[in-house]
Order: sequence, then C-alpha cells, then structure tokens
Amino acid sequence: MVAGDIVNWISNTATTYQPAVGVEIIILVPFLNANAAECGIYNGVNKATAYYAANDDLTIISKIGITNTNYYLMTTLTQGGFSGIQIK
Repeated sequence: MVAGDIVNWISNTATTYQPAVGVEIIILVPFLNANAAECGIYNGVNKATAYYAANDDLTIISKIGITNTNYYLMTTLTQGGFSGIQIK
C-alpha cells in the first residue's frame, strides 16, 4: 500500500490494528456493532479511547492518526473496525 490508499479494517473480536513501521494512517471513521465498546489509540501500555454505549453515534470520534507506535484499539467483542486513508 502507498500514501493515498484507502484502508478498511474489520475484526470480530477485541483487538488492535498496528500499521507497519513507517506507515501512518488517518482513521476517518470507526464503526462498531450495536454493542457497547471503546475505541481509540493505544501504545501497548497507555490508551486514549472513547467509550460508546450500545447504539451510540460514532461520529464524535473521527480523524484519528495512527502509527506503529500509537495504534488503534477496539474493545468490542463483536464486529467493529474503521475506514481511513494511508498518508505515509
């Protein structure tokens, strides 16, 4: 993948998405199933996330920059993911 490519990611479990070294992605919008969950950035120790109750509007958290150091965290145990664009 190269800068400008669309990145879509989906998972069926609580997990992280960590880009390769040197890759930077801007998450334009996260999405979660109807269950409560949190999503945001994580560095393996600390996290900065937003919590969503079931059926909340996810548009309040958008345009998250992720790298190999600060990557995406999703805690839902059902389907969720994000759509974004690779910038580097």
